[in-house]
Amino acid sequence: MRSLLRTTAVALCWAAAVTVASLAVANAQSQGREDLETRFAGRATTSAEFVSAYVADIFALEGRLASSLPPRGFSDADLADQTRLAGFTAAVLLDPQGRVVALAPADPALHGVDLAAKYPHLSSALAGEPTVSGVVLSAADQTPIVAFALPLDGGTKGVLSAGFSLEDSPLSTFLSTSPIQGIRGYIVDSTGTPAVFAGEGATATVDGVDVERALGAPVVRSGRLAAAAPIAGTPWRLVLTAPEAAVVKPAAGSNWVAWTIIALAAVATLVGLLVLGSVSRSRRRSREAQAESEQRFRLTVDHAPIGMTMVGLDGRFQEPNNQLCRMLGYEAEHLATLTFQEITHPDDRDTDMDSLQQLLAAKISHYEMEKRYVRGDGSTVWARLSVSLVRGPTGEPLHFVCQVEDVTEVRAAQEKLERRALYDPLTGLANRSLLLDRLSHALEDHRRDGGRVAVAFCDLDHFKRVNDSLGHQAGDVLLKEVARRLQQLVRGSDTVARMGGDEFVLLLPHVTSMDMATTILDRAKQVLEQPIEVEGHLLTVSFSAGLAVGGPGNSAEMLLRDADTALYAAKEGGRSRCEIYTAAMRSHALMHLS
Repeated sequence: MRSLLRTTAVALCWAAAVTVASLAVANAQSQGREDLETRFAGRATTSAEFVSAYVADIFALEGRLASSLPPRGFSDADLADQTRLAGFTAAVLLDPQGRVVALAPADPALHGVDLAAKYPHLSSALAGEPTVSGVVLSAADQTPIVAFALPLDGGTKGVLSAGFSLEDSPLSTFLSTSPIQGIRGYIVDSTGTPAVFAGEGATATVDGVDVERALGAPVVRSGRLAAAAPIAGTPWRLVLTAPEAAVVKPAAGSNWVAWTIIALAAVATLVGLLVLGSVSRSRRRSREAQAESEQRFRLTVDHAPIGMTMVGLDGRFQEPNNQLCRMLGYEAEHLATLTFQEITHPDDRDTDMDSLQQLLAAKISHYEMEKRYVRGDGSTVWARLSVSLVRGPTGEPLHFVCQVEDVTEVRAAQEKLERRALYDPLTGLANRSLLLDRLSHALEDHRRDGGRVAVAFCDLDHFKRVNDSLGHQAGDVLLKEVARRLQQLVRGSDTVARMGGDEFVLLLPHVTSMDMATTILDRAKQVLEQPIEVEGHLLTVSFSAGLAVGGPGNSAEMLLRDADTALYAAKEGGRSRCEIYTAAMRSHALMHLS
């Protein structure tokens, strides 16, 4: 009887152990599925953070684009050049009232149109908030794009909005890159419209997922697990979907056979196995999380639109990305054998090294500069460099992290715009704006020494006859030859400017007397009266000139006006002569005007 009781007790204890073990395994199965679903939701959140960082980089790039635009006098073509270089396919510049100032692609019919009233993201930017749109149609050519509206000085100077199709961005590759088979990625705007989607079988239906519901927790739809996360700084949502079996597969491996085996083990062994299993799962999750983080970082670096690399304390490149290798014209293996000093232009090396020493001495946290690199083929590339220093736990320097952006074409475009704004396109001489600037500086310089400045306003006599008889092309040839002769005549500190048509101005910033100025004009007359061959014709040119001399008491506009008045007197006096400005000439001109 006692034996039977002991056997029964043992059986009951064993049954209890089996029940406890089975319940423990079942609970672990359920918890494992929840963990995998939570990890999948975390993948969506991490991906949304990457996209948010990508959007921030786009706004930073747009800020640099805005700073490169000239303060005035630019056109649709200028805006198109700048936006193309920055990688955008469409852009619009609005004034503070929301009206179109410039548009790319160009559409003159939209100039002056209030686009802020039509597009909510533009009106938000005018209120001072950088705003990302949903999928909208470009105002110029009606192609679907996503726009990034950047307020200029808080919207007080208007808005620059540039955009492109996200399908042409690195985000398509990023969304479809994952160790989970069958994964699909979507970025949807506030209306639920996909701005970009990627992955095998992905369509604009977003797999029928209720995006707002998926924001709270992963949901299952038609055998696919879906998770969503908001993208900070945008009205967008990032959605990931994958076959349910592919996500929770690790949790489905156990079965009743495993439970029976566990139930047959001793309670102590069961406890030990549970402890070891918990440790193993923790380590596996840690390895997977680390591998995922490394993959995400590598993907970000490899597909970055700018060059990125680490640089050792010895100056050698470490793990340069593809864009940097293309920019500098070296294979990655070759670049890793070089130091940055070896390929830095000699004129920029000292500035770079000084900033690096300040970084090592902890006087600055990072530095930025524009510098030149010597490429593998010997050519030069301009780059905007940003450098930070990574330190160890005790503060010791480990290595530098560098971002390198190619600004060669941007600088060339800026120089082209600046030259267009300051120089005459036909003759290459200074235009009115540059002349007035140099004249103002010359007068300001003489405020201290009391020196004098001379301005000669010149006009070719009967130039219209050349255009009428030989054509405007011949007239242009004549004007360029006159400009060349005047340039050779003057001193290095003097300026020759073309005011338009056949009008030229000589700025002589350092004259000691009126005789000195008239002597230079006499030489100009002698040089220009030498025959000029134009399309097989020998032409003799004469010109009339008005000379005005002033000092610190004069403004640039006033001195130029006086020289023009003297020119008018020279023409009235019979042309081919020079007149020196007097106050009586001004009175005479005003009397004729009235």
